[in-house]
Amino acid sequence: MGKKKYVSLRVKLLAYVCLLFMLVFTAITVLMVQQTKMRSEERARLFASELKENVKLRTERQMDQIENIVSGILYTLPGRMDKPGDMIAVSETALRLDTFLQGVSVVVYADGQPNHGAYVVSTMRTADGTLSHKVLAANLAKTFMNRSCYKEALAQPEGCWSEPFMEEGLDHVPMVCYSHQLQDGNGNSLAMVMAHLPLSKLRFSLGMQKGYEGNFSIILSDQGYFIAHPDTTLTSRPTTYQEFAERKGGDTGILAQGNAMIAGQSGTDLRKIEDKEFFVSFSPLEGSSWSVASLIPYSSVVHNVWKFFLLMSLVTFAFVFLFGILAYIYLRKKLTPLQGVTDAFYEMGQGNFDVESPRYDRNDEIGRLSTAFIHLKTELKQHVADLMHETREKQNIESELNLARRIQTRHLPAPFNPKKYNSPLELETLFKSSSEMGGDFYDYVVHKGILYFVMCDISTKGLASSLMLTVLHSLFHIALRHSNKPSEIMSSLNNGVVISSDEEMFTTLMVGKLNLSSGEMELCSAGHTPPVLLQANGQADLFKMESNLPLGVIDNYEFQDASLQLRPGMGVLFYTSGLEESNNAEGMDFGRQRILSLLGGSQAMSAREILDMLEQEVRQFVGEKQQTSDLTMMCMRWDAENAPHAIAARQSEIRGGVVADVPAEYLRLTTGDDTIQRASAFVDAYCQRSPALVPLNFSLSLALEEALSSLIQHAYQGQEGKPVFLTMEVSNSRLEITLSDEGQSFNPLHAEPGEAPEKTEELGILLLRRLMDSVSYQRQGDKDVLTMVKNL
Repeated sequence: MGKKKYVSLRVKLLAYVCLLFMLVFTAITVLMVQQTKMRSEERARLFASELKENVKLRTERQMDQIENIVSGILYTLPGRMDKPGDMIAVSETALRLDTFLQGVSVVVYADGQPNHGAYVVSTMRTADGTLSHKVLAANLAKTFMNRSCYKEALAQPEGCWSEPFMEEGLDHVPMVCYSHQLQDGNGNSLAMVMAHLPLSKLRFSLGMQKGYEGNFSIILSDQGYFIAHPDTTLTSRPTTYQEFAERKGGDTGILAQGNAMIAGQSGTDLRKIEDKEFFVSFSPLEGSSWSVASLIPYSSVVHNVWKFFLLMSLVTFAFVFLFGILAYIYLRKKLTPLQGVTDAFYEMGQGNFDVESPRYDRNDEIGRLSTAFIHLKTELKQHVADLMHETREKQNIESELNLARRIQTRHLPAPFNPKKYNSPLELETLFKSSSEMGGDFYDYVVHKGILYFVMCDISTKGLASSLMLTVLHSLFHIALRHSNKPSEIMSSLNNGVVISSDEEMFTTLMVGKLNLSSGEMELCSAGHTPPVLLQANGQADLFKMESNLPLGVIDNYEFQDASLQLRPGMGVLFYTSGLEESNNAEGMDFGRQRILSLLGGSQAMSAREILDMLEQEVRQFVGEKQQTSDLTMMCMRWDAENAPHAIAARQSEIRGGVVADVPAEYLRLTTGDDTIQRASAFVDAYCQRSPALVPLNFSLSLALEEALSSLIQHAYQGQEGKPVFLTMEVSNSRLEITLSDEGQSFNPLHAEPGEAPEKTEELGILLLRRLMDSVSYQRQGDKDVLTMVKNL
């Protein structure tokens, strides 16, 4: 295989360092851009305010000049109002003083009546710059007095500026008019002077808009008309900001700004107008009801900010690029030796221990790594050589163990054939070793109608146990030549083991003798687990006998025998400690009580079926955990009349016929420690009333135990002293068991048939369904009712 592709360390370091510098410089750039943006916005606000003040100052200055001219005319009117020629001369003088003025009109009232002018003197500047004069008599003056600018002025006793209007006599020139009345000492109006100013002249007051690109100023009248605007279409004829907003699709920004200006407000804000953002500074004009505003596009403000951002970005990338080149050169120079050491390590990892690594005499990590590699290579070569030697030795040992295992297996007896000895005995064995060489052993020999058997359990495993078992096998067959009592055989074995055994080796033994004709059995135990007696009625109990001391503890120890008479239908199970001590992943042992529970009601099972059942239960209990104990069992069944096939035949006959009815029996229980025991006793007593029910005693008790456990745990939450009602009845070859409670509603049948159990409760439900032919649940009022049926 070729070398696995990888990314060089110097490339990774370079990438990390460059990325770090880029992040730092990017953060600095963003911070500087943000600060620049804030300062730019603040400067734009100040500039908009200054621009507005300049426009305001120029406009107010122009308006003051016109107001002063009108005041001068008013000053000269007394004593000349009956001389139109003098009025014309005064008007000409005013027009020459202010070239922005379009014309001057003087209205002289008749008898102090403003609505009855005696005459009107009007002097206007023509397109070629000459002055034209008109004197309108009283009958013609009425037309002049119907103008809107005149009517607006009549409502103001002081001077005032009119709204924009069109001057018909001058090719419809848009203009505004400043008017002021002349009054006597009694407050009577004598005359009115009106100065006409074109809107085009007021545009000059806006001046040259310098500073930000696209900035401009506007002037609005108190009625919302544009007095001055860079867009001349808005002043070529009188136009309000509402009309302008409608042209722009109802722009709310224009309306909001116009409303603020005609309301006399002032300020500097960021507003959105015509889908663009503007810094707007606005305030009223002094001496009038007009308002002026200066606007700066936000895009012009941030334009320089973006230019600064791009510049800083270029500087950042240029610096990172330059730094990357310098860092790459430096890292390549410093880390190149590391490449040689890395390649050498890789080759050594592939099994090439002859690879040469360059030596670097440097006082840094690379120098230490180079020295460590040379030392490691030497140590590894020696370690591999030692490992190969140990492997060869282990293979030899395993070969010897396999040979010893085959020898041990040969010591196991052939299957027992009852026909050969014309005996009602059924004998089956099972041996499962947890290692190459187990610590269990069994054997049996038939001599003159007597079955001699032995079962051994050695605490150790492996070769030592194999040697000990070989010794015991030989001693057992030698002892049979001289002794026929189990205790005498055990004494011979004990004396032989004392001589050859190791003090750390712990051995238990069971020796038995069985008359194949009469069923008389004698047993002697050397610290071995007592056997289980399987009664004809299905009851399973431990056989009480003297356990004696384990084998090889004391020389010449006197062992005690125990006698047992096998009767029809009885059985005996011998086993080693591996059955009880089999444990699962939670560290729980299989346990003796579990064995007795499983064997209870096994009278219909053959010896082989019992062993297979126990092996399967152990396998399910242990799961995937590796076992450390051997599993050895020997099961005996006595009397052909009560053999499994005969029992099964009788049960078949019972099932094929009609089972007599058994009256219903009722039991009231209370939850507590003895609930399940009392229920089992009730089931046992009821089953004794019919031969068809006796074989079912165990399975019915087990089903009822599962149902009661679920009821107590869920319906009553484990509380004690709560009522439980149990009824059993046989009718029409059908056994019905009813279980009810007064607890909270709970349906125990939450696992569907055929569903793989995932929890303990679900496993119990599936077991309940397998034991019974049908199971149903109902909630009747305040009770849970569980009905279990077994067809007979």
